Amino acid sequence: MPGTAVTPAARHIIATHATFMQSDVAMGLATRGADGRLELTVGCGCRVVAAARRVIILVRRQYSAPFLAALTSSRIIAVEFGRPSTHEAIQVKGDHADVVPATRADLALVKRYRADFGADMARIDVNAQVVDTYLGTDAEICAVRFTPTAAFINTPGPDAGAPSA
Repeated sequence: MPGTAVTPAARHIIATHATFMQSDVAMGLATRGADGRLELTVGCGCRVVAAARRVIILVRRQYSAPFLAALTSSRIIAVEFGRPSTHEAIQVKGDHADVVPATRADLALVKRYRADFGADMARIDVNAQVVDTYLGTDAEICAVRFTPTAAFINTPGPDAGAPSA
């Protein structure tokens, strides 16, 4: 991708956190618009393309419209990946973000993610209806892809906020 450098930070983040990022974690995405206003959305699946050092988060297009408009302007992103049952969490920041169509494989990933995330939520007695409300049912999914630039520990405790080693 033009203007996207494969940095040592991207390599490290992908090597260290890809498995966790692609698992049954909740994903909260944040960006800001040209006016500096914060926009948020929820991810419904993650795919890491290790060879390209890119992260792809799947989102509901209609629900995420303000977020996607702001992202198109700023091209920067922060994503918190957190497992509700254990509170284990990381935050990944990135740049060169853009929005692309979801593939058929992405749509299958969303289905698997819903089941896996639902299973983790069930461990803490959150029922399927709550999970369905949280993830929504928008039929149109799109992909947000970005190059990771930094990662931080977000698990509660003395290391919270520290850069990921």
